[in-house]
Amino acid sequence: MVYSSGLDKVNGDRMNNNHAGEGRLLTVLDSMHQGDWLTPQRLHGYPAVFLGLWLVGAALWVALSDGIMDPWGRPLGSDFMGFWATAQLLLSGDGLAAYDEAALTAAQVAAAGTTEVPHYTMLYPPPGLLLILPLGLLPYLPALALWVLGTMAAYLAVLWQAWRHPLVPYLALAAPAVFVTVSHGQNAFLSGALLGGALLALPRRPVLAGVLIGLLVYKPHLALVLPLALMAGGYWRAIASAAATVLALSLAATLAFGWAIWPAFLARTAFAREVLEQGYVPFFKMQSLYTALRMLGVESGPAFLAHWILAGLVILSLAALWRWSDSARLKAAGLMAAGLLATPFVLDYDLALLGLPIVLLARDGTERGVLSWEKTILAAAWALPLFARPLGQLTHLGIAWAVVLLLYAAVLRRAWQMRTA
Repeated sequence: MVYSSGLDKVNGDRMNNNHAGEGRLLTVLDSMHQGDWLTPQRLHGYPAVFLGLWLVGAALWVALSDGIMDPWGRPLGSDFMGFWATAQLLLSGDGLAAYDEAALTAAQVAAAGTTEVPHYTMLYPPPGLLLILPLGLLPYLPALALWVLGTMAAYLAVLWQAWRHPLVPYLALAAPAVFVTVSHGQNAFLSGALLGGALLALPRRPVLAGVLIGLLVYKPHLALVLPLALMAGGYWRAIASAAATVLALSLAATLAFGWAIWPAFLARTAFAREVLEQGYVPFFKMQSLYTALRMLGVESGPAFLAHWILAGLVILSLAALWRWSDSARLKAAGLMAAGLLATPFVLDYDLALLGLPIVLLARDGTERGVLSWEKTILAAAWALPLFARPLGQLTHLGIAWAVVLLLYAAVLRRAWQMRTA
């Protein structure tokens, strides 16, 4: 009887613990559902910790570097080496060398002073070469500083234009996407500034918006969702302006580098597909549904099929949003998120483009009321670049596309609520 009573007590304790655990889980889920966990103290405190870590990390990163080489044997700004070395080749008068792997390798080795420098290739179309050409006029480190700080300023200016709230620049600077973009010396700030600036200008200045869209020609895969959305919204002047800008840049590139630059670039397109399919850029660095499936062992064909089905649904739903919504704010937020979902070639630094939809949704929620799960989704999208790559590397799980899809769904839900209200 004593033994039986002991068992009853143990079983009772386990049941109580299970109930307590379930209660705690329900409490957490309810807090995430309502967004109560994101208190003003946390909204100010957590970004301050991140910003402090970014600044200390950056200072140590530079202090421990040897010349332009960081402690891990990569150039400071890593990917920026590809831009700067290409600019050096272009300024030497050999435009075709931009698409010559041997010439690029030699230029990067000369700049780094070591044959151990990682190789950075060039896959941008000829108009994109015009963008990076001026970078070669400066030594490497001043060019890197000008590139990072200048494009970051443009990016922050667009976010400030979207919502002139004192928390916007603070949260933007503390965002993991900013650290990832800076550490790679990449162009996500410029892409976000051009596309975000175009969407903010579109309702009142469609011609300017088209020019900004046209300048995005160096990364056309980020604009997959744009044509149908602009047509659905009836922005024909912006479409014409964008087309004229692309044509003008293409003509300028032809005059600058010669007709032969185009066959040289087209010969690189097959290699660009290999970069994606063969994992030359590790899949854990990339953030699309395609690469998430590849990390799980899915073959390229089925992974592409699943990705393009999702992309098609996203593009069609975005066209519907741009057709019937009266909110320029939500249309812009939806397009920025949809652009990241549609392309299979998206890296973690490209997640900086989520800055504008996060700001626009937060502003709309402040003015119209926050819906369930919105605060948690916005926080997850803000923090996403901090976890996406290491999680993929350690567990082979690609979560970025799912978080971006949740953000896109939040835009559609808010737009639908406004329509049916």
